[in-house]
Amino acid sequence: MTALVLMMVVAALATGLAMEAYKKVARKDRASAWESRLVALVPSTLFGFVLWRTVDFTALSPFLVQSAWMMVPCTLAVYILQLPACMKLWKPLLKRWLDRRLK
Repeated sequence: MTALVLMMVVAALATGLAMEAYKKVARKDRASAWESRLVALVPSTLFGFVLWRTVDFTALSPFLVQSAWMMVPCTLAVYILQLPACMKLWKPLLKRWLDRRLK
């Protein structure tokens, strides 16, 4: 269970970094809200698929079935966890890095 939580946190941090880098570097802060959500959803889906393929959910609980539908909660968990990672960690770091780079 701890490994699953750790993998989701790492996936959320990576998704938050990808989204913030896309917004700041590629789009220069001109991305719309829907574009940002879509950009966050793509790596979340990718990490959700990877989690679904690597984690044996029947080991966590005998009531969980290893089916393709388990990819949906994994994707949603990474998508929801990436928002605080993006806002509290990556946004200030990238802003400081870009400010230093532009000076």
